Amino acid sequence: MNPKAADGKLALAFNQRPAPNSGTAASQLTAIWLAIDIALRGVIGPQGVAALYSRSLGLTARCHPWMAVACGSQAAGMDLAVLESEMVQQPLAEARDSAATLLQVFEDLLASLIGSALAERLLRPVWDVTPGEAPVEEIEPS
Repeated sequence: MNPKAADGKLALAFNQRPAPNSGTAASQLTAIWLAIDIALRGVIGPQGVAALYSRSLGLTARCHPWMAVACGSQAAGMDLAVLESEMVQQPLAEARDSAATLLQVFEDLLASLIGSALAERLLRPVWDVTPGEAPVEEIEPS
């Protein structure tokens, strides 16, 4: 897993969203993480999603040390507010690069655990969301 390579579909989906400032980029990243949570929690549970998120943060913090602050706040699941508040303090280029790297690391980690094909299938709804569109939770008919 190379945390510097940000060419996975999640990273590409993030990079296709225009962001004039770090605040916008942080909001976009939060929306993607909410969509990831919706896409995966039915399969691996909220604790599983939080564990992969936390591990991804830890690996990404090696290249982007400011993310270490968000790593320490993960006791009760994904604390996206901490990540977002730290990200808005970064220059735009660093915010976008670190966000893309985090998403790439997450995608690589998930694929290493469940296989690339299943990871792609589960994450497809996330990268199919158009910029500015809120993630929608699918409700199974009863």
